[in-house]
Amino acid sequence: MKRPPRHLQHIKPYTGKPKVRINRNPVPPPVRQKLAPPEAPRVIVIFGPTSSGKTTLSLELAERLPKLIGREIEVIGADSRQVYVGMNIGTSKVGRDITERIPHHCIDMRPPDKMVGLTEYQAFTLQRIKEIHERGNVPVMVGGTGSYILSVTENWNVGEDLRPGEENFKDRGKGLALVRATYFRSTLGMNKIVTRIDSAVDFMMENGLTEEVIHLWEQYKLWEPNRLQRNALWHTHGYREFLEQAHAVTPVRLNPSRKELPDIVAAIKEHTRAYALRQWSWQKKMPPVTPVASGAELAKKVQETGFLGATKPTP
Repeated sequence: MKRPPRHLQHIKPYTGKPKVRINRNPVPPPVRQKLAPPEAPRVIVIFGPTSSGKTTLSLELAERLPKLIGREIEVIGADSRQVYVGMNIGTSKVGRDITERIPHHCIDMRPPDKMVGLTEYQAFTLQRIKEIHERGNVPVMVGGTGSYILSVTENWNVGEDLRPGEENFKDRGKGLALVRATYFRSTLGMNKIVTRIDSAVDFMMENGLTEEVIHLWEQYKLWEPNRLQRNALWHTHGYREFLEQAHAVTPVRLNPSRKELPDIVAAIKEHTRAYALRQWSWQKKMPPVTPVASGAELAKKVQETGFLGATKPTP
């Protein structure tokens, strides 16, 4: 056989008999989680990135669904920042005028200097779902925090801290499913959502975000580094940008000038857009999520699929 050129000598000649390697320790396919028993609570999930229209869908659903099936809904927040008291404008939290008409849970659970862990959220939410179910109402989880939603609907084996190599608590496996869930999202795509994010940030600024941050800064003494690191405000876009600016000067102060505000606003928009993309990626980890254009369409789909079982329309 003719010797190949030096630069090709590392390539083995073709023999026509490729070696087949047998994996003696194949990785078993993932075990599909069994559905919760038929009598388990049924949960409607409205998921999506920030500014994708989740709240609007839930409010329209609250108006339409009772007329179709004769049962009221109660909303369970699935937003890892709306669980904190006082963080209202920067998290687009619904107002009292709405919560007085439609019960909302898992909002304002703790002050921001006492962090809420996934274990606490999961246990609290499962109890609220049980109570709503016993009242004959429909629990509707609304939010963009994928780990909050799936830890409940898939009953993750959560803990206090992630172990090395774990991306999230989903890596620890799941317990027996305790609820049955159906998932929906707005039909809006990311291009439209990005535009809405910029408008939402401008709206927050016009409606007092700066004043809200200053109030919380003073309430929790966030000029002190130790207090700052332990506070949810430091870990939340829309607030952190103000705090970073305050700690970048000597002496530390939070009183942004007209010259500084545009840079803060631009940073908030940039960080919120990046966060929305991360939220969007959670759909790959979820069961099928059905896009709907309105709460009316969502209500109709729930009725037509019979997901909530036998129901009676309100006269």
